Amino acid sequence: MDQPVQQAPNLKSYRSFGYLINFAIFVSLGYVNYGIIAAEFNSALSQAILSLSWPTEEIAIRESLTNSVITLGSVISIFISGVYMAKFSRRKQLIWADVMTIFGSLLTIISYFPVFMLGRTL
Repeated sequence: MDQPVQQAPNLKSYRSFGYLINFAIFVSLGYVNYGIIAAEFNSALSQAILSLSWPTEEIAIRESLTNSVITLGSVISIFISGVYMAKFSRRKQLIWADVMTIFGSLLTIISYFPVFMLGRTL
């Protein structure tokens, strides 16, 4: 009778499992961070409506656009930062992201709606 050949354990599956756990943790923390940022802005949105003097008939549309444009900026930054980090270093990419965040925050001060939305996207 032939004895069954004993195979070595597949170490790749253990590495893949660890990768999936780390991925799930980082995605969860990203969602928590996004939720905190969205909640902070939503609590200040009523004051922003007054200071930006939005027309009353467009408040609902502008409010929803203001909240959803954050997701658009996140998707765009995912693709740009990956390419930028591969080409340059992580440190330069983080500095560039901080500069863009500061610039976007400065743009949200301007009360013109398209510029305000660009600042929210950045």
